[in-house]
Amino acid sequence: MRQTHGQSNYTSTKQAHLQMILHAGTNGFRSVQRLNPGSLIVVIDCTAGSGQTDKGEAGSPVILNNHFHASYGLEFRQLCCERDRVNFDRLKSLPLVNTDFANGDYQDHVGQWLTEVGRGRLLTGLCYCDVNGMKDALDGLAVFNQMRAKGRFERIDLLFNISLNAYKRHQAVGSQWAMQPLLDRVDQLAGLKECSFIRGEIGFKEWIMLYGLNTKQVSARRRTAHIWEYWQEWRPKAESHLNGGLKVSPEQRGLFDETAIGI
Repeated sequence: MRQTHGQSNYTSTKQAHLQMILHAGTNGFRSVQRLNPGSLIVVIDCTAGSGQTDKGEAGSPVILNNHFHASYGLEFRQLCCERDRVNFDRLKSLPLVNTDFANGDYQDHVGQWLTEVGRGRLLTGLCYCDVNGMKDALDGLAVFNQMRAKGRFERIDLLFNISLNAYKRHQAVGSQWAMQPLLDRVDQLAGLKECSFIRGEIGFKEWIMLYGLNTKQVSARRRTAHIWEYWQEWRPKAESHLNGGLKVSPEQRGLFDETAIGI
């Protein structure tokens, strides 16, 4: 069976974290709307996959759509991008509300969609990128910097789910983009917004989730989760936070090639 983009043994945990972040951001989006009448909430899924897991469970496009529809009615717009044609056809068949679809790399579509959506209205909301070992995020830095600039787009939050496993596997096979230290890459993404939070596993670590906001007035902290402010709390101890990540042995390195791991 064809595997959905980003699917792994941690998919259900990852989706639960996504739902938690959505709840954390809801009041912030409402505040922007209240202070800026006529603004529009947008939600972007950069690497949407098919919209469902192989077990038929809701994927990120469905989770995002359900949350924003329940929270804001029809006062939002969603964009789902997916490069794989088979996954895209499955995704487009889903009954998502107020959603536009783009078949191809998200960096070729998001900028134009943001420019056109809402016809000049101030935008707030969330851009979610579930990346394969960081490359999908690095390819879109120009798009994310567009959302960092002052103006219409600066209030759009950025959320990255980063697989430490995938990054280290790409390093093991010599993928050029993965030769730069992982922390340097995470710093790049954390620096896109004024205030960034990071969530990671305690103990054995295979993924991190990075949430960038344009304001310090909204917090992503939760008492039930291990979430740190990026620069002051997590970054000084980053090496110890990441030491538990998956180690790729010499025996494993021969199992991965650039086709198999999705370069």
